[in-house]
Amino acid sequence: MRKHLIVGAIAACLALTGCSEQPADEATPPAASTGAAKAPDEAEPDGDGTGGDGTGGDGKPAEAGAQLSFGKAARTVGDEGTGVLEITPTTVVYADTALGYDPDEQGNRFAVVTLKVKAATAVAAQQAPPITGGGWSWIAADGEAIDAGNGGSAASVTPGKYTAAGPVQPGSHQWDSAAWELTPEQAKGGTLVYVDGEGVAHRWEVPSKSSGPQVAELEEALEY
Repeated sequence: MRKHLIVGAIAACLALTGCSEQPADEATPPAASTGAAKAPDEAEPDGDGTGGDGTGGDGKPAEAGAQLSFGKAARTVGDEGTGVLEITPTTVVYADTALGYDPDEQGNRFAVVTLKVKAATAVAAQQAPPITGGGWSWIAADGEAIDAGNGGSAASVTPGKYTAAGPVQPGSHQWDSAAWELTPEQAKGGTLVYVDGEGVAHRWEVPSKSSGPQVAELEEALEY
């Protein structure tokens, strides 16, 4: 009788405490980790390559030069992107002859524009020439674009002190000029365009008649 009581007590103890042994191959597997690595196609973006907005990387839109009134200065980038020039077209003179030259085509006229070119930073800079895609042009009322110095005669119109070339040193300015041979209709005003060292086109509205503070001086310089 006593043996049966002892066996019964042991069985009850095992049932209540769950102290029975479990084979190793039947152990409960560990819970899956919640920080498992994602597959490559599920990886989070790292932010690279998401800023391509066509703005040159600085977040600012690339703007072409605004059209200015004649006599207003434009800040332009120097040739090959070096330095900054403040360029101001100051005077325009229309003339039938210039420095003893007649227009190549009878009835045409010359248009000569004086240019104040100032270094705007502590770095010397010079104007971008046509060979690098820069330089000056005249857009007539009908939309025709005419390069400065077009024709043999216009290229020879280099009045007096308005012939500066080469780099403009910091803290200084130079006087330059540009000349065109135009038909009578084209010589009634237009749009002056300068393309700088970054390819930006700066524009000015040109008066239809000789205008500017150097008219008398320029007319005298153009006399032969």
